[in-house]
Amino acid sequence: MLDQAARDAVTAALAGPVALAEIRGALVDGPIVRGADPQRVMGQVLDRALADVRLAELPPATALQVQTLLVAGAVGSDDVSIWVAAEPDSGLTCAARTAPERSARRAETAAKLAVESGVASTVGSRSPFLAVPISWLGLAHAALVIRLATAQQRDDGQRLGSSAGPRLAIVLERGRLLERSEQRERALVEAAEKRLVRTGYDLHDGPLQDVVGLAEELRLLAADLEPLVRRPSRASVRQGLDSVREQVCRLGDDLRDVAQSLETSAASRQPLEQLFGRAAASLTRRTEIGCSLDVRGDLAGLTDSQRITLYRVVQEALANVVEHSGASSVAIRLAGTGRAVTLTISDDGHGFDPSLRLDAAVGHGRLGLVGMSERVRLLGGLFRLTSAPGRGTTVRVVLTRWAPTAEDGGSPGYFS
Repeated sequence: MLDQAARDAVTAALAGPVALAEIRGALVDGPIVRGADPQRVMGQVLDRALADVRLAELPPATALQVQTLLVAGAVGSDDVSIWVAAEPDSGLTCAARTAPERSARRAETAAKLAVESGVASTVGSRSPFLAVPISWLGLAHAALVIRLATAQQRDDGQRLGSSAGPRLAIVLERGRLLERSEQRERALVEAAEKRLVRTGYDLHDGPLQDVVGLAEELRLLAADLEPLVRRPSRASVRQGLDSVREQVCRLGDDLRDVAQSLETSAASRQPLEQLFGRAAASLTRRTEIGCSLDVRGDLAGLTDSQRITLYRVVQEALANVVEHSGASSVAIRLAGTGRAVTLTISDDGHGFDPSLRLDAAVGHGRLGLVGMSERVRLLGGLFRLTSAPGRGTTVRVVLTRWAPTAEDGGSPGYFS
């Protein structure tokens, strides 16, 4: 009965911020047991609801918002918030709240007192704010703030807030770890991107200029040779030199595409649909491989590191299609939801044994597939390569959003 009440409360909380009545009904009315202390039972149900496995699948900011709604339903207050000290001795930031910021100053004051003293603090006498410290490894770094209807609610609010503290601390710490992880991975990706940008400049200033010069030399050579060649052979000589010059010009275009594709600004500033469309058009122009593109869902809110990684995976996957697959068509699909972004690249080529190919690639220093996997791994994502001889190849990448989107019901907060 308690487990079912907890599940019902979480379901109501996941429905949105207007579900306080449904949440409280699930917490209070659902688990009534004859002869049992209602407050004790509600505390048990709240604890199970805060630990619901569905919350572990959400971005930390969204999970924290849902937990805040659950506490609000249990306490019977429509104004509950969580305040976090991002760094020691720094100001507090509101990570989640159930009401507009009409009383944010008093709530923050109460939270600051609780964090600094490590004990519950109350601010105000009429509709007072109760702040209960949230500790991790013995250090109070956040506070749960509850606006009480009367001073008499203080004991119940403090008891429920204290019992909820450890559950809230786990989500706060998960968010803190994700933030630090994102910062580290961003630094690694930025370092790799700087090398790619330098390579792009080197291509532009070196080989590309050489190719342009070679094309001009061929034009001048054709003009110089024409008077020296007998008339019956002039047409064939001119045609041959024009063909070579055309190939050199195409090589210059390809090198220019590569140089431009290595620019970090392109992947971090332009819409992903536009970037992927350009990559697909380049593939179709340079080869006889058909390339389709399907972009769906919400792609807002991705970090620069995530956008760059998705773009680089598409580039490397298409390069592998051209070089190894023997495919006649390839499909790129990008889908965004409130929780994750999924990229799938599939071709109809002859396929291969992934384990043998990866071993051979590493042995010969060809790290394209390994590089794609490592980029995704650094961002905490999922990389999956599926292939078999005669069955084509599929690359699938799933990146979890660092911050919730409007679709996910989350509001911008400490972790966004």
